[in-house]
Amino acid sequence: MKIILDVLKKELFDNENILWNGKPIIWKMFNAIDYFLIPLGILWTFGGIFYEREFIRIMLLSRGHTGSVTFLYFIPIIIVIPIIAMGIYLLITRFIVKAYIKFKTFYAITDHRIFIIQRGMLKKIKSVNIEKITDIEISKNKNEIGTIYFNKSYHMIKILNTISLEIPWVYYHSNQFTFFDIADIEKVKGIIDNLK
Repeated sequence: MKIILDVLKKELFDNENILWNGKPIIWKMFNAIDYFLIPLGILWTFGGIFYEREFIRIMLLSRGHTGSVTFLYFIPIIIVIPIIAMGIYLLITRFIVKAYIKFKTFYAITDHRIFIIQRGMLKKIKSVNIEKITDIEISKNKNEIGTIYFNKSYHMIKILNTISLEIPWVYYHSNQFTFFDIADIEKVKGIIDNLK
């Protein structure tokens, strides 16, 4: 965290002070959209494996009858491979990517701006002036862990914004300002409200 604070101090104005800093909670992985994405991942993965197995079985059976296999038998096998890969991404890989992005992301609030600092492969520092924040919404659970959405995040944007955490290039290029999965969310929101 000291390295991040050193990076942040280089970005600060002379009269700017850090009021709060934190990072997303890594172990919070599941969102409401997972009720849809996990069954879809199961369907794609196991459906793809089933069809792949059937295509290979048909190819082997036809080879036994004709003695050779044409390229046309390999087309369905090749087409199903990306479907299986997408299913595996939906079931496993996206959670690893999300944990990596959360591990490398840091948030800060100063008396003038809010910051999102990304380290690792996706190095980026985003900031917005407190005066430019027109709307703040929070969603939280009973443990006071939640997400703060800045500047009119409508329902569909919230869903896409949450998914963007699992797709690095979308998260990196997103203009949406969001503090994902932070502890003591009411305290953090209170700091921002006091500055407005």
